[in-house]
Amino acid sequence: MTATGRERAGIGVLVTATGADAIAFGVILPALPFIVIGMHGGAFELGVLLAAAGVATLVAAPVWGALADRYGTRRLLLTAPLVAAGGHVIFAFSTNYPTLFAGRVVAGLGAAVVLLAQAHAARLVTDADRAGAIGRVSAAQGIGNIIGPALGGLVLSYGTVAVGLTAAAGPLAAWLLTVFLLPATAPKAAAAGRPRRLAAAAAAAALRSRRLRGIAAAIGVGWLCFTGYAAVLPVELADRLAVTASTYGMVIAISGVVAVVVRGLLLGRLVKAFGETRLMVGGASLIAVSMLLAPVVPTGWLVPVLPLTWALGASVLFPCTVAEMSRLAGPESVGLAMGAAATLSGIGTVAGPLVAGTVREFVWAPGPFVAGAALMLAVAALVGFQSYDDADPAAREPAGPVDVGSPPAVRT
Repeated sequence: MTATGRERAGIGVLVTATGADAIAFGVILPALPFIVIGMHGGAFELGVLLAAAGVATLVAAPVWGALADRYGTRRLLLTAPLVAAGGHVIFAFSTNYPTLFAGRVVAGLGAAVVLLAQAHAARLVTDADRAGAIGRVSAAQGIGNIIGPALGGLVLSYGTVAVGLTAAAGPLAAWLLTVFLLPATAPKAAAAGRPRRLAAAAAAAALRSRRLRGIAAAIGVGWLCFTGYAAVLPVELADRLAVTASTYGMVIAISGVVAVVVRGLLLGRLVKAFGETRLMVGGASLIAVSMLLAPVVPTGWLVPVLPLTWALGASVLFPCTVAEMSRLAGPESVGLAMGAAATLSGIGTVAGPLVAGTVREFVWAPGPFVAGAALMLAVAALVGFQSYDDADPAAREPAGPVDVGSPPAVRT
């Protein structure tokens, strides 16, 4: 069944709102390291800020999802952007590290527009159109992640207030679009259970499963290393090569363009040409190369090599690991396996900046890059051997469902 005009208009609003919200968080990304440096902070303080926002998002996401089931996604899309905008306003007028920290936590708590927009899109259209609608919402997030960092690098020259208020404009635009243009949907009956407990149990069970533990470990370690690298790289470039916020914003924008092109246009062809195993090994190896180059790149003119290598690597590694996780789990367990993958990547995203910042600040400045590269090469070996074990075409289909945790009983 073809989507109606009302449904298409609603998806358009969700896509635009998601892009605006993603721009807001992208604005903060290149500016944050230089604001921390201006407050006499270093890699550790930056890692704490990034981890704080990530923890807040992890804690709040299941809550937003449960509330959306009970009260409807449109109501929550009228609330979450205001929370995020409030965090950005606190950030804008921060004059010290504690208020900067508070702003990041509040913004992280409100970082639910993408989650809610995908849920609203799923309810707004028919089953046949659902995947495409959710895909368009996700693509808008990627485009916002390209525009936001470039914009953040430009407005930083006008000070922290300009960065924070520019970021706040994004979720406020999403809120206005929801108020005036987004049609409502009927809320679903709320399900019993604790999403965070279920996700954590699924992640732990995946690591215990002989079939899943290799790829599950690769997902967690991969995100730990990648996000840690992204956190300390701007500090390294600023200290050693005097790279400015505007230049780094362009660097992040380059990586975003590469990621959108590879994931959106080329990934399917690359999988057909090379297979998921080679892409995972190659992707992890490219990220390792980028990490090893970071502390020795001799001039700012060569800095764009870093985002090109890391973006290419991440754009093939992480989608392929998730696909491999779903294949190994089998159709009966794929939902919980995907929940486990999301939980492991989220834990890595939170821990990576904190660990990398601590190592760079207090142990050894090149440490996060050297250790991260070693771990990424270990990931390459892990996914290679995991897939080698399943190289026989007859073994490519799982023998049966993998027990990655059972959901709690749901009352009807």
